[in-house]
Amino acid sequence: GGPSMVRAAAKNHPSVAVVTDPSVYAEVVEAARDEGFTRARRTQLAADAFAHTAAYDVAVASWRAEQVAEDWDGLPSFVGSAVHKTADLRYGENPHQRAAVYAVPGAGGPAGAVQLGGKEMSFNNYQDIDAAIRAAYDFTDPAVAIIKHANPCGLAVGADIADAHRRAHATDPVSAYGGVIAANREVTLAMAESVKPIFTEVLAAPSFAEDALELLRTKKNLRLLELGDHSEL
Repeated sequence: GGPSMVRAAAKNHPSVAVVTDPSVYAEVVEAARDEGFTRARRTQLAADAFAHTAAYDVAVASWRAEQVAEDWDGLPSFVGSAVHKTADLRYGENPHQRAAVYAVPGAGGPAGAVQLGGKEMSFNNYQDIDAAIRAAYDFTDPAVAIIKHANPCGLAVGADIADAHRRAHATDPVSAYGGVIAANREVTLAMAESVKPIFTEVLAAPSFAEDALELLRTKKNLRLLELGDHSEL
């Protein structure tokens, strides 16, 4: 079958270029017109091919294990997932450490968010905003969570999202300085006006109203993450 042929081609990468990603097709055309792929590029393509077939095998094995478990009214004996690197980070929790973001296709949470403004995310930004999202999305009412250095310093529900933020910030206004904020509703202009005067590293929400986004983008360093409908991790 297809996976076997892909694996066979990848094993023979010293003399074979195997392509499993349509985004590489244009590069194939250029290579065919020139002198072909370099050995280093064929090695990279082979690694990509093995990752592709591995993800396929994991998906099939997990699906089959779930079916068997359902037939026996139990839990599956195997659960797997294939993750892909989506971003390299400048460093990890500390400057001497390396870090990157890995996610499954279609991931939710901060790994699957669209950044609408601000500086690049750091490892610690991801850690903190992940905790904030989990806290805010535990509630069905409008809720806001504020996290700083992995510690919660504000959590509240309100009549609307701006009210929830005011209440959350009032929990500990001093510690909220330099923290991250997660909201489980669209950020409105009223909430944006409440957030703007406060030094904040990251603000994550399912969406941002246009006027709110325009206001918050004036804070050049404020990272704005749009979670969409995929807020769950």
